[in-house]
Amino acid sequence: PLAPSAAPPRAPPPRTATVVMGGDLLWHDTVWLSAQDDHARTGRGKRFDFAPMFAALAPLVREADLAICHQEVPFAAPGQPFQSYPVFAAPPAIAPWIAATGFDACVTASNHTVDQGWDGLVRTADLLEDNGVRHVGTFRSPAERRRPVVMTTDQGVRIGIVAGTYGLNGF
Repeated sequence: PLAPSAAPPRAPPPRTATVVMGGDLLWHDTVWLSAQDDHARTGRGKRFDFAPMFAALAPLVREADLAICHQEVPFAAPGQPFQSYPVFAAPPAIAPWIAATGFDACVTASNHTVDQGWDGLVRTADLLEDNGVRHVGTFRSPAERRRPVVMTTDQGVRIGIVAGTYGLNGF
């Protein structure tokens, strides 16, 4: 006679994750000048205070299991002037603000990716990483390009992030 079959294995309970994806962080001079004015008013930050203009957004970003921004433009080099449209160089003080707001990763592939050349691409990746924020879509080496960017939430949900751009504004 056949032995009674074992009960089928139970499926693991579903895991869920909340993902917030922000649109372009496109740092025009009007944005950093407003943050400079907010710094003068609040005294927070060394030169800029981005918190007031993003205050309504910050709780949503912090509560997400994974928060992704689109850092559209490269950061300026130390001592380099900041630049706005059409060729951007954003204040480096934005990188720690991105992390403090709760973003876990930023997509960095955009039409402005190489506005500050190769050095700007590398500097942007370095500044984000130095502040604990992953970057996706730009890579400093072929080896880095071959490593997929997969984020794992506290609940164990793995999320792969892919980014690309249509062009580089003629650069």
